[in-house]
Amino acid sequence: MPLEMNSQTDVAEFIFLGFSNHPNLQGLFFLVFLVIYLTTLFRNTLIIMATRVSPALHTPMYYFLSNLSFLDTCYTSTTIPVVLVNFFQEKKTISYEGCLS
Repeated sequence: MPLEMNSQTDVAEFIFLGFSNHPNLQGLFFLVFLVIYLTTLFRNTLIIMATRVSPALHTPMYYFLSNLSFLDTCYTSTTIPVVLVNFFQEKKTISYEGCLS
């Protein structure tokens, strides 16, 4: 009976290559991404709070915008912190499960 070989490869992690060509600029990239991330969090939180506090904004359109702001906050809070941490790590990788999330 012939021996069957399985040629499937399992992926365990992905390697970030986007900014690895500029090691002397990684501090600047970190600051730029951090400012963008904090601005995004601040503005989305401001939109959510404004639509919750002001009775004039209790309409379907502002409810929808509040939900979009919440989703944007969740999305950026799962991706940008990983990118910020990887700026200063020697091995710039993300797990397969982390990439899926």
